[in-house]
Amino acid sequence: MVRKCPKCYKTLDMDTRFCPDCKCMTRVFDDGIGTPKKKVESTGVYDDWDPPAPVTIYLLKYKVEYSEFKRHGGGTKYEQVVMDLDRHLFNCSTCGFFLEGECEKKGRKVTADSICKSFKP
Repeated sequence: MVRKCPKCYKTLDMDTRFCPDCKCMTRVFDDGIGTPKKKVESTGVYDDWDPPAPVTIYLLKYKVEYSEFKRHGGGTKYEQVVMDLDRHLFNCSTCGFFLEGECEKKGRKVTADSICKSFKP
């Protein structure tokens, strides 16, 4: 298997996630001719609304330990996270894995208004 840039077709190391020349996300290919590696789960565009629990988003966003959250609660910040999640303000476009219409975690295109359990604020 080979990792290549889909824009400039430059062959890169397997560890390289982004092409140093064109800053494009690289792809894994089965052979050197450019045939993409086939993945069954990565076909099509991800457009599901499957958010993580509000407490998970709160812990990641405010860098709080779960034990501390259980002792003291989240207060108004936690309520704000719940409201923002209900209004779909947390979505793929605000995720740390989202880059130019693609998800680094899933390795496929995603719609900006979708969300998955791997959301990282």
